[in-house]
This record gives sequence, structure tokens and C-alpha cells, in this order.
Amino acid sequence: MRNKKTASIFLVLLLVLSFTLSGCTAQNGTKEATAYELVKSAVEKTQALESSEIETEINMKAAILGIDLNIPMVYKLRTSGINTKDMKASGSIKTTVFGQEIEVFMFMDNMNIYLNMGEGKFRMPLDD
Repeated sequence: MRNKKTASIFLVLLLVLSFTLSGCTAQNGTKEATAYELVKSAVEKTQALESSEIETEINMKAAILGIDLNIPMVYKLRTSGINTKDMKASGSIKTTVFGQEIEVFMFMDNMNIYLNMGEGKFRMPLDD
């Protein structure tokens, strides 16, 4: 249940960001939408979703022990049955650290999360 909420919050944030960047106008098209209108619209659209597909790039910067790191990541997520008890999701996170490409694959059903990280495969039960 917690992962469904996390996915919904992430989708709302993406929708709000897309509205903000596109200069969304209110329903009548004559004025710019308020922040409240944008969030309300994003929440309504998110609640109505049956499925989603997200791909985003993240460039993380960190300093560890005096070493500056730039960690690029590509995050992909597909979901189906969002508003049902049988929600399923699959995705991947790809990054490069010290020239080594790392990709983690994930699949989630209504009971477990399955991770495939190179040589290791893991199954973790979901909390309700």
C-alpha cells in the first residue's frame, strides 16, 4: 500500500512540474492557473490513472571523502492496475559509477518486490 502512495505522489509531482513548465492556463483559458488549481488538477488526473509510464534522468552530485562524484541515473517505471488490489509495476535504474555501468531491474506485484542486481536476485514482501 505504501508503494502505491509513493507512486501516486511521484506522479502528482511530475504532473505539477509539467503544468508549471508548460505555462498551464485555467479552464476558461483566460488566466494562468493558481498553484491550488494545478495541484487539484494533478491529483484528479493521478487518481483516475489506470496505468503509467515514467522515464526520467537524474544527475546526482556528491562529495565523499574529498572526492567529487557525478552520478547520472536513468529511472524507468511502468505501472498497471494502479487503482486496484492487483497493481503491478516494473522498472529499472541505470547508473554509471567510476566507469562501471550498473543496472537494477525491479518488478512488483501486490505481494512482493523482486530485484535483480547483477549477480544478486532478491524478493522482499510488501507491507500493507
